[in-house]
Amino acid sequence: MLASERARQLAQRRSKPFIKCDNKSAVTALREIADGRVFYHEDIRAEIEVYLEEMKLRGAKLSVRRDHQAPIRGLVVETPEE
Repeated sequence: MLASERARQLAQRRSKPFIKCDNKSAVTALREIADGRVFYHEDIRAEIEVYLEEMKLRGAKLSVRRDHQAPIRGLVVETPEE
């Protein structure tokens, strides 16, 4: 979810990339996340649970691991380096 939102920001030129690379927006977003430049700011675990339940009601077959307890936080975007 984080990577897809960040990729949309980059593709629509709503934000400049924080790292230098010649990749498409999706790969750049993943690289920014891996580098710690883009991350969740607030806990969004409840929102993810609602989304997963909605997908199940639509018939999606989901496999969710619940053993990872790291906090999930709201989108944070840093200022890009010039």
